[in-house]
Amino acid sequence: MPAAVIWLIPVALVLGVAATSGKRRNGSIPAPNGGDVQEPPAPPDGGSVEEYGQAPFPPMSISPEWDKVQHLAAVAEQEARIPGLRDFLLIKTWWESRGYPGAMNRKDGAAAFRGFCRKDNWGGRYVMNPWKPIPCESGVTHADRWHHSGGLLGLMPHVALATSDKRARIHDPARIFDPAFAIAYQTDLIVRLRKKNGARRWDSVWAGTAAPKYAKLPSSKLPGVRTNMRKATEAMSNFDVPLSLRDQVADIRKYPGFTAVLHGLMEADGRPVS
Repeated sequence: MPAAVIWLIPVALVLGVAATSGKRRNGSIPAPNGGDVQEPPAPPDGGSVEEYGQAPFPPMSISPEWDKVQHLAAVAEQEARIPGLRDFLLIKTWWESRGYPGAMNRKDGAAAFRGFCRKDNWGGRYVMNPWKPIPCESGVTHADRWHHSGGLLGLMPHVALATSDKRARIHDPARIFDPAFAIAYQTDLIVRLRKKNGARRWDSVWAGTAAPKYAKLPSSKLPGVRTNMRKATEAMSNFDVPLSLRDQVADIRKYPGFTAVLHGLMEADGRPVS
């Protein structure tokens, strides 16, 4: 097993504290360069102001939300039409955050920010993102929104927002701390790992969520991953997650796209989508 595969450890829980959102009274947001304010981008094709507006940062959740996670994970499987998705989301949530939506791992910060500042992200995918720091340097306004992994599923913002339909490229990166968004981002990442990175079964999907290059490793190279999935599954035994999930193929053939999943989750969470 490559030494690099031993990275799968639980995300450290560094909980954000309540903070003002920084939103101006007229609804505008601080400009990326810290100067003049700019309005949030217009919501495209049925998107809501909430979807494209500013999210609280630092995250405000200070307790686990397992009832919500269980509900939204079941909705995600139904909306995404991916058998086993609910079970994967539950055990991955336990492993990464223990159910805290506001979990934040600053130890991943340097790697996350380097990934975001690459030309294909900062000057490419996220060139129009209202929360893009200019220049792409630590300490610049909004840079801290990209400088961590976190949320229920331990996502790096620049990975989470890279949805296959490009829809999330202008989302606030702090949306990874919003349970409905985090689950939608993770679902789309699973699909990308299957289509683009060689993942096939759920154990290789699990590996790929930490680094896409691990998604194509054969099962014989993933003993640590399989052990971690077993530990997470056993910890979630009350949620009826089968241990056999590791060996099942992640079937994404009926996936309807990120927008359908996100809007289904927002509706299930009692929030407007248009």
